[in-house]
Amino acid sequence: MATPRLCLNTITIPGSLPEQVRAAAAAGFAGIGIWEKDVQECPGGIPAAGKVVREGGLAVPEFLVLREFQGVTPERRAQAFAEAEALFGLMRGIGTDTLLACGTTAAGTDRDLDAAAADLRDLGDLAARHGMRIAYEFLAWAAWIKDIATAWEVVRRADRENVGLILDTFHIFMAGSRLEDLEPIPPHRIFMVHLVDAPAMALDVLQISRHHRVFPGEGVLPIPDLVRRLQAKGYTGFYSLEIFNDEYWKRERGALAKAGMASLQRLFDGVTGRR
Repeated sequence: MATPRLCLNTITIPGSLPEQVRAAAAAGFAGIGIWEKDVQECPGGIPAAGKVVREGGLAVPEFLVLREFQGVTPERRAQAFAEAEALFGLMRGIGTDTLLACGTTAAGTDRDLDAAAADLRDLGDLAARHGMRIAYEFLAWAAWIKDIATAWEVVRRADRENVGLILDTFHIFMAGSRLEDLEPIPPHRIFMVHLVDAPAMALDVLQISRHHRVFPGEGVLPIPDLVRRLQAKGYTGFYSLEIFNDEYWKRERGALAKAGMASLQRLFDGVTGRR
């Protein structure tokens, strides 16, 4: 198995972007996932944020986030595409080319795969004009685009090489996706994998996602099964920790980043049989 490329999403640890970059680099991560607010709140703005990332020596394999661009009113669609263009400007300034775009969650959305694919195709075409890619993520609490098979069918019908999937283990397992549905997906169309665990809790899935995600191995999700399948497929992209956890955010960022890295090392050691 090739050495996995590991990324730390800034939402996982507290602090400013410069502090988060330093903590991620010190913990041994090769990449960092950055949110729009990280750049906007960075002292010195876009140029300073770009400098911080370059000096930290980290790749930026994902930039977050565009929401509700799909199956919405014409007015909201136009607004979402304008938001995307603004995000592309921020992305260019920090040296990344991949925007995470969430699938629709609206209950009233028509369950029309072709229409959903057309919205994603148009977003991909807009991204291509800026030299960018769209990483499409389905969400466990969505009304209907909430599993691997449906999300891949939307991406497949969109039919753009700069449009691919983000696979998040929380959304995969909490919404009951079948791992067998990974089989038809070419590995190069998987742009990113989020490795997220969750405890067994009698709470709404959205509340667990926003407040109680945990590092791999600290919950009950069968993450090694997914990783084995991805490795067997030949996936070579980044694996990222994207952990929303109120208790984690109270911890010292450097120690938390190292704990996250340790959880990934244990995961991949287990997958490969190393101890």
